[in-house]
Formats: sequence, structure tokens, C-alpha cells
Amino acid sequence: MLRPRTTRTRTLRATTVGAGAVLLLALAAIVLARRVPAHAGAASFGSEHVVEVTGQGHVWRVRYPGPDRRLGTADDVEGTGDLHVPRDVPTRIVLRSRDYVYTLRVPRLGLDDVAVPDIPGEVTLRPSSAGTYALEGGQMCGVSYPGLQGHVVVHEGVGYWAALRRVAAR
Repeated sequence: MLRPRTTRTRTLRATTVGAGAVLLLALAAIVLARRVPAHAGAASFGSEHVVEVTGQGHVWRVRYPGPDRRLGTADDVEGTGDLHVPRDVPTRIVLRSRDYVYTLRVPRLGLDDVAVPDIPGEVTLRPSSAGTYALEGGQMCGVSYPGLQGHVVVHEGVGYWAALRRVAAR
């Protein structure tokens, strides 16, 4: 009669759990280094623009400031998928996740970041050329979902506000 190798199984299990915990702690430390300041939602479009991008249910949910040009107020505009930003204006992207660890990449704009549940992060873009750039999103497990793929659309002047009106109409 063979006895199960319980000591070996426990050691293997503990090693696997420990390595996973160390990986998550390292990731959390990286994200915490970029914590969002308390006033992030109050930025004016005059010198800086703030947009919130949240991964939830395998989809990017994007929240833009409305006509008052402040994020976090009743007139905010919400959409999914594509991210619209103005050209030559620093755009601070507040990156969040409500459920999983997501990756957000826009290689042509030099954006490569991670959204971790309950740990907001931020990255600033200042695109100098109008155009449409591939947004590549995924989960840390390596699975890519259609709702995480999209575009970053950089608009000239008033074209940005026209794009937001179209997003709000959907």
C-alpha cells in the first residue's frame, strides 16, 4: 500500500502560493508608487485634462469630464472601448480596475501600464500628432478579450468635444 506524499505536496503548494503572493506584492508596490493624488478629479482642461479608464467585466470603461471640464461631476460623459484625447494637451489617465488585473498598451504613444483592483494608478499622455492608435488591452493571465481592444483617438481642437458629444449620444 502506497502512502500519499503529503509533505512534498504541502511544500509544493506553499512554494506556489508564496511565489504568487510575492509577485502580487511586487506588482502592488509598482502601482502604489504612482498613486493618484486626492485632487485628480478636479483638474481643469486649461492646463491638464483628466480621463478615467476602468477595466471591468473584460471591457474598458472610459469617463470624460463634461462641459464643466471637471471629472467626477454629474455631467461626466461615459463610454466604452475607444479613448479620445486632445492633441498637445497633457491628458492624465487615471487607471483603475474593478475586478481583474488588466494591461493597457498603446505602443505608438509609449503607453504600457497595469490596472490593479482597488489601487488607482495614473499615466500622462501628451500626443503631438492627431490620429488613431491601437489600444491593446488584456488580462495578466494572458487572455485577451474583444472589449479590451480599441483605439486611442487623438483629436485636433474642437474635434475632441465633437467626439465626446458622439460618445454621449450612444
